[in-house]
Amino acid sequence: MYVEVSIPVSAFKTFTYSAFNFDTKLLFPGQSVSVYFRNKPAQGFIISVSKFTKFKGKILPITNVNQESFLISTELWKTVNWISKYYLSSIGKTLHSILSFQHLSKLEYNFIKQVHISEKGLHALSKNKIKYRNQLKILEFLKNNNKTYLTDLNHISKSYKSICNRLEELGMLSISNYNKMKPRTKKVYSLTKEQKIISNKIKSDWIKNNKPALLAGISGSGKTLIYIDLISSFISNNKSVIVLVPEIALIMDLYKILDDYFPGKVISWHSKMKISDKKFGLIKIKNNKSTIIVSTRSGLFAPLSNLGLIVVDEEQETSYKEDSKSPYYNSRDVALMRSKFNQSNLILVSSSPSLESYYNSKKNRFNYYTLNNRYMNFEVPKILILNMKNKENYRKGSSLISAKLIDEINLVLSAKKQILLLHNRFGDYTKKLYKILLKLFPKSNIARYDSESVKKYGYFKILNDFHEKKIDILLGTQMIAKGIDFKNVLLVGVINADLGMSLPDFRAEEKLFQLAYQFIGRAGRHSNGSKAIVQTFNPDSEYIKSIQKYNIDKFYDYLLNDRKSLFYPPYSRLIRIILSSDNSRFIEKKSQKICDILEKNNNLKILGPSEAPIYNLNNTYRYHILIKMKKNYWIDFYNWINNQKELKFDNNSNKLKIKIDADPNFFL
Repeated sequence: MYVEVSIPVSAFKTFTYSAFNFDTKLLFPGQSVSVYFRNKPAQGFIISVSKFTKFKGKILPITNVNQESFLISTELWKTVNWISKYYLSSIGKTLHSILSFQHLSKLEYNFIKQVHISEKGLHALSKNKIKYRNQLKILEFLKNNNKTYLTDLNHISKSYKSICNRLEELGMLSISNYNKMKPRTKKVYSLTKEQKIISNKIKSDWIKNNKPALLAGISGSGKTLIYIDLISSFISNNKSVIVLVPEIALIMDLYKILDDYFPGKVISWHSKMKISDKKFGLIKIKNNKSTIIVSTRSGLFAPLSNLGLIVVDEEQETSYKEDSKSPYYNSRDVALMRSKFNQSNLILVSSSPSLESYYNSKKNRFNYYTLNNRYMNFEVPKILILNMKNKENYRKGSSLISAKLIDEINLVLSAKKQILLLHNRFGDYTKKLYKILLKLFPKSNIARYDSESVKKYGYFKILNDFHEKKIDILLGTQMIAKGIDFKNVLLVGVINADLGMSLPDFRAEEKLFQLAYQFIGRAGRHSNGSKAIVQTFNPDSEYIKSIQKYNIDKFYDYLLNDRKSLFYPPYSRLIRIILSSDNSRFIEKKSQKICDILEKNNNLKILGPSEAPIYNLNNTYRYHILIKMKKNYWIDFYNWINNQKELKFDNNSNKLKIKIDADPNFFL
């Protein structure tokens, strides 16, 4: 047999190897193989298998196959190929990025072992039939110690494991995996009348047309409980579920919630996990008929053979877009495609949906549902807009923290409640505000929740301290607004609602609105009388006026009209090409050459080339090109660009790096 193998290089091509020494059952698309590539050992993936080959050159054999790889389902394989083409990433890089778990072997987990003496062992002891000293010591120890772990026997002999294995063969004892988890009672949930109506409507609509569902509604309205009810119906039918969250910090809270309702069914999965934990997760996937995976982006590609439902929580978040390595995919859009290929169901969840999802619901491509009331009928926060152009809003020594905000913080502190403050600016700016807060509220416990503090203390420590009321005021960047259920927060404050408005990004207003809307929803989730103070220099902007009135529809319709007139998404497809080099003259010429080729295609609208907004980054110069096209032109563009021999995007080197970003979220 011959196999076409992809290697994780940029080239849009595969390489032919022979595989006559391996069982054909182990040869399938997506299989992990070891090969020699350019005289060096490398890992790759099988793309196709055939009895014959047209390749006339020297054909090397594959050196190994991973016998513990998962058989990749047809629907997952289709998803992989769609990603490669849509996001203009080589199949090798795509596979290496999203199916890297296929390279893992020795899928065994070091369970705690428990040892019990058997009736035969007790009988042998009583009749003095044990000849070997260490065997005798172990059996005597087990006789006198009913609950014994295997490692408890290491004081008897260095070879305690092999001695126990031999005694087990002789039937003198038994070794079993110890399950530390005691059987738990499944937590029972109850839905409000509004939640029941929407959950039942989603289920009945899926029976009719299987369209993706978009679940919206104000923060704190109980959207999570609705998708828990949906998950329950799939688990009861032995179907598996993937639940995506935008940040690793959100996994643990949701894991705990789901594990209460579905004990023993839930797996967490993310890029920062230890290899041993990933292996344990894969073992559970192999052994369980139905599994719930709570994950960030990477869990979307779990090799589930019985996938029934995908949930994308906080679907509007830009962190669902991979930005560090190719392919630069958006998990929300890939979830749409996997559910389509799999014929499974999909629900997108957000109190402030992405404009793309809102547009798709208006076009009747998604079924749209909205919750109008908070869970237990708690009031939404009262929003106060402060015009920071007015001098009376300032107090000496308080910087951007307004007099009104200071007064409200003091009131909340006196009521033994907590405060969240949002400052969507990284680094020293957050540190300066933190120092000012320490001076203004010296008797309060104040903490920061930003990338620097998270790196130092960890996500979970800061959030747990806040949940346990060890922190009175938590100052954070946008990380603080994402889907965390704070129970004691009575006041939230947006320090500067305009930060980011001036960025060269057509989505700037949308992102700011979504961030503010999400953040305001952190207040008063379990009590009445909550407030939100929004400080701005542009109180008359459409974004601020819509925030004050919780008016998503009006604001989104305003944005859609703007996007349509400029032929921006969701009315078009956008691709950004970023070139970087340490030679400014070289990169300018290279950018222009690429542009000249692209302009030959009349189906494209080209903006640029031009210096990127951040032109000099770490002593490299950056140019970018923006390409607009009709949304349905993507496959033709893929075919066209692969036929342009002068366009070589796979020759990244120290001299030149090229990034092709389809559906970009950032433009700096």
